[in-house]
This record gives sequence, structure tokens and C-alpha cells, in this order.
Amino acid sequence: MTSRFSATKFWEQAEQAHATWFSVLSTIISHLLYNEANPSADLQRCVCFGRSASSALAVETQTAFESRLNFPLVETIGLTETAAQILSNPVLPGIRKIGYPGDLVRQRCLYLKPGF
Repeated sequence: MTSRFSATKFWEQAEQAHATWFSVLSTIISHLLYNEANPSADLQRCVCFGRSASSALAVETQTAFESRLNFPLVETIGLTETAAQILSNPVLPGIRKIGYPGDLVRQRCLYLKPGF
């Protein structure tokens, strides 16, 4: 953990911490996407995935992030509200669906349409 988020220093700090995955908000994903800083080749080999938490991540943002930075992003929902993960999109290619809220993680969940 760092005292403040810095898009410029994020990848360097992740490498210093020997990170193998990361969890960030969708806003931070946008900051990382549009910042000029890039992860090193060593970090790209070590990091298996990034986790998008809290609010929904736009399909275009996720696709652009994955294309530019070469990390798959796993969308998760329910971290803020429950302090635990409720839904998680699988990380495996071919199973993961961009824009899908994900599968239940040892929880019960009811999808409601707006207006109910």
C-alpha cells in the first residue's frame, strides 16, 4: 500500500512490491490507461490479472486497457457494499465475458431489473 495513488508511479511500485495481481477502481483503470507510464516486461510476466472493483467498467475501457497493457481485467462487484466479493468474472480466456457482472462467489444473489 502506498500513501497516495500515482498513475505515473503505479507500475514501478507494483514491480517493487513483486505484485502478481492488483485490485483497483474503474476510475484508476482509466488513469492508468491514459497515462504514459507502462509496466516493465518483467512485471508483465509476473502479473496474472488485474481486478476491477466497485462500479461497472465500460466495455471500451476494459478492452482498451487489456490491449494496451496486456493484463486481463476481472470484473468484480460487491466489494464496497459488503466488504467481500459477491460476483466475479472468471479470469480464464474463453470463459470470461467482458461486460458481464460475473458468477457468484459462495453467496446468494438475486438480479433485479430497474423499477422492481
